[in-house]
Amino acid sequence: MSSPSSPASSPQITKVGIAIYHQIDERRNRPRGPHWALVLHPTSFSAPDVRVFHIRGRSGVWSLGHEVCEISTLGALMGVLGVGEIRAVGPGADAATSAENDSSLENTNEATGLPHLQGYTFQTICEYLSHLPPTRSTLPDPSGLFVWTCEAYVIRALAFLEVEGALEMPCRPEEMYEYTKGIILKLRTEKRRMDAERDGRGAGAQK
Repeated sequence: MSSPSSPASSPQITKVGIAIYHQIDERRNRPRGPHWALVLHPTSFSAPDVRVFHIRGRSGVWSLGHEVCEISTLGALMGVLGVGEIRAVGPGADAATSAENDSSLENTNEATGLPHLQGYTFQTICEYLSHLPPTRSTLPDPSGLFVWTCEAYVIRALAFLEVEGALEMPCRPEEMYEYTKGIILKLRTEKRRMDAERDGRGAGAQK
């Protein structure tokens, strides 16, 4: 029997978030911009089998980094920004949607350049996201960013899900970068506060 978190069981809720990872420029020994990854799971981002969609690379050379794992194992995790939940219509929603569109599976959504999303279950959402290329390519880039980055990739994925009616973003796609930067600033402030408290307790214990 499949567990509730197994894609084969077609869970009716998909949690969507952005995992934020701290990065260090090893050559200069100073912080770099954080890494973004799109994360999905039916129940919890703390699960050992979270679906991760992200890209890795620098200087314009990008590759896909799709994984199924515990997200804390991918790097120095700062936190996860919960974007929303995608709810399937009900049991069998996948089959109903597929049957309805069976004669037009190759129909392309003009707004995204990709075939339409075939249902709102965990499995179909992951399948849809797997078709996103790692590069800017010829598809629309709604991020509003000047250069292509891991952030632009994640914003594009969220925007495309919104176009397909699966998800409502907390702001417009071109505002998502600044919106998330504000969350990252709060995460960094909280981490500094916790580090200071820990150091203070350690100093007190040595007296």
